[in-house]
Amino acid sequence: MAGEKKYSAPALEKGLDILELLSEQEIGLTQVEIARSLDRTVGEIFRMLVVLQNRGFGFVLEDGHPNRIAPKKRPMHTIIPGMAVKDGQAVMPFGVMGGHFQPVGHTWLISSMLDHGLDPQGALDLARVFAYEGETEIENGIDDATASALAAKGHKINRIKSPHGGGQAIWIDREKGTLTGGSDPRKDGFAAGY
Repeated sequence: MAGEKKYSAPALEKGLDILELLSEQEIGLTQVEIARSLDRTVGEIFRMLVVLQNRGFGFVLEDGHPNRIAPKKRPMHTIIPGMAVKDGQAVMPFGVMGGHFQPVGHTWLISSMLDHGLDPQGALDLARVFAYEGETEIENGIDDATASALAAKGHKINRIKSPHGGGQAIWIDREKGTLTGGSDPRKDGFAAGY
């Protein structure tokens, strides 16, 4: 049994280019996740055909700032592919994109599956909530009653127009000998196997 999932993300903001590839081949033998992201492409700014990587965008020049450019430092980086492990074996290569949302998205995906019993597709389909810069950003799938209840508890609600990230995952069930894939509806892509 083999399965492969490819993902290509359209830009949500000018100059953003992210590709994520998840692959699981021959259950138990190989799990691979590859993520490539150019963030804000320098090549596009200059109307060049060559696209230059710009992950240095996360550095600052301000003295004393944690992200001050300096030797042996790394900027806040949004490429954090995940690999869930159970009993010493990989059970799910996965990735959730979306800048600052990414670590929250990973937690949201894992919790939705392990705590609430959803499969990868169900977990990725859920509407998202994200506390960011003093606001509680909510996607359109969050109903008005929930938004009002959050506001009543002091949250400053911001209904966002663009979705929070995107993601994909492949759950490996060795007991059943099956793979269950999911691909976020917020992006181009699909889960497929053969």
